[in-house]
Amino acid sequence: MNKTLLKTVDVSKRDMTKAAVLKKRCFGFAAVLVLSPLLYAFSLDSSPQSTSLQVTGLRVGSSVPKILPIFDGETTDEISCKMVTQREFSSPWFLESIGLIGEKPRNNRKQWEVAYVLHVVKTLNLCEPGKRGLVLAVGTEKLPQVFASMGCSILATDLPVDDDPAFAKAWANTGQHVATIESLYRKNYKGVSKKTFKELVTYHPENMNSFSDWLLQQEKFDFIWSLCSIEHVGSIELGQNVVLHTLDLLKPGGVAFHSVEFNLSSNNATKQMKGESVWRKRDFEALKEKAIAKGYSPFPAQFGAGHGILDRNPDGVLPRPYSSSDHIKLYEVLPPLDAPIPESLIKTSYAMLIRKP
Repeated sequence: MNKTLLKTVDVSKRDMTKAAVLKKRCFGFAAVLVLSPLLYAFSLDSSPQSTSLQVTGLRVGSSVPKILPIFDGETTDEISCKMVTQREFSSPWFLESIGLIGEKPRNNRKQWEVAYVLHVVKTLNLCEPGKRGLVLAVGTEKLPQVFASMGCSILATDLPVDDDPAFAKAWANTGQHVATIESLYRKNYKGVSKKTFKELVTYHPENMNSFSDWLLQQEKFDFIWSLCSIEHVGSIELGQNVVLHTLDLLKPGGVAFHSVEFNLSSNNATKQMKGESVWRKRDFEALKEKAIAKGYSPFPAQFGAGHGILDRNPDGVLPRPYSSSDHIKLYEVLPPLDAPIPESLIKTSYAMLIRKP
């Protein structure tokens, strides 16, 4: 049996009880693990899948990959480029932001992404009457209405249905694509009437790989955001290009916030497919260099993956299947190619912040 499943790393005192329970439950699954290494690792990913898969350098094997030593460390509350960790969910900024959104904290990395955008925008005073924000691949996010309640105007965009009907439908089936402004409005949410919402929030279909002339001719924006969307544009390089193009849409002093799926188990091997590309540390660093060369200013970068029990024991591994709570790091088995055993990686969410001077 793979001992990696039974090991907890850097567990704090408050995590010891949960760690003991986790270890005990792992032994309960010992027979399953011995009989079939294919059964113990799985993930539920809402990304539309593609039969065209590019995987470079991943080794085939039944063991769960480890988080790289370069990601040892913990985050701080500094506004910076960083990944989600268990510690963040008890931070005052997170509790305040998620409260403003109207949700209860649930240790979910997707919830962290939403809260972090709001925290950054509020702290930097980017959303005030007269200021403008742009969101890419908005889906059914609450943030446009939250920002409308703060007085700024928002341009919400999503993939034009005609550009890729099958892809748009796949996202719509998971509640992650909209094609009208009406689909974004939540009745009486944040005290915003439908009339006020339509005055402050507009919708326009946009393909992230090719912004329309209409968008390029619009007034520049004080802030731009996308949440784990640019990894779905076809490749990591295309995602980097999207980020660089959004920087050109900022006003001086404006900030772009983009989160991505981030590889914790390799800085070399990763996954690239139409449905999803998982970024590596080196991909972020390459983007950072390109942004600096163009005169933009990336925020300081942190790379600590955290020391909490949920940081070091990803879900997607028995006995921790994927769930909407306690979901911070995810073990994902990739579709098998010619190998008898699926290849795999550990991923999480990483937020990239870049300012236009």
